[in-house]
Amino acid sequence: IPFPIENIALDYQVLEPDESSEVEVIMVAMKGEMAETFIHDVEQAKVKVGIMDSIPLALYNCYRFNGYSNKEDCTAIMELGASTSNILIELNGELRYCRSVSIGGNDITQAIAKEFNIPIQQAERIKTQHGIIFPESQESNFTEDQIRVSRAIVGVLDRLMGEVKLTVGYFRSLTGATAISRAVLAGGGAMLKNVRPFLADRLGVQVEIL
Repeated sequence: IPFPIENIALDYQVLEPDESSEVEVIMVAMKGEMAETFIHDVEQAKVKVGIMDSIPLALYNCYRFNGYSNKEDCTAIMELGASTSNILIELNGELRYCRSVSIGGNDITQAIAKEFNIPIQQAERIKTQHGIIFPESQESNFTEDQIRVSRAIVGVLDRLMGEVKLTVGYFRSLTGATAISRAVLAGGGAMLKNVRPFLADRLGVQVEIL
């Protein structure tokens, strides 16, 4: 933890034991000042804060308590946020690994802005209103501008998929787990048109939208 420990809000949960003698935990740490800011903002709305969660664990709780968890699968849960994407791995019905990467929807907006040499605000509107992904084999069915938008989006998503594959590979090297058998996508990026079949093709597994 790259900050003085007295300035950190820290908590953990022990995972279910396996056949080995090691004990695994999920540990969460954040700056206490940041936690206090969030709590203050919520309390201004006359709401009492009982628990404050980290984004990856809040995402997993949403995934699990909405019935997506499956003890038979090794699942990658991906949240494509604005500035950060979270990659979680569930194995045997339990969260076993999580990682955040600095790739998100803002990178897609910036890629579109650069492609068309336009302001960020205009690029954001294009992304949310006209953002669409399609394979090169279908480009003849679309306009030149649609092709340029799709290629800009794909460039960013391919970077993200590279990080997902690295994460899964590292997890497998730690645990000896098999390859992921499915993936679930959340976050604002899940609203991009055709994002589900695109990611399914890149990952080689079924992709669901949370």
